[in-house]
Amino acid sequence: MWGKKKPSQPQGAPGPRDAFKARDAKRIAVEKAYAKKQRQEARALTGDLAEAHSQRLKRRLNWTILALVLALIAVFLVLWFVD
Repeated sequence: MWGKKKPSQPQGAPGPRDAFKARDAKRIAVEKAYAKKQRQEARALTGDLAEAHSQRLKRRLNWTILALVLALIAVFLVLWFVD
């Protein structure tokens, strides 16, 4: 931009940037294929595995709700007796 221009390579000779671009394009293609495969496997989550996952989430949610209700009761009792 402001200084001397860097000498450019002849058009026919591939440089290190060309090799990088080729590796990068290959890497991106592999990553896209992997992401597509993962999405398909995630969609295929059915049957016993999905049922077990759902049951585990339900149990966690129930325990969380119970803990919140107990915390609310504790706060109410503290505020009631402190006054």
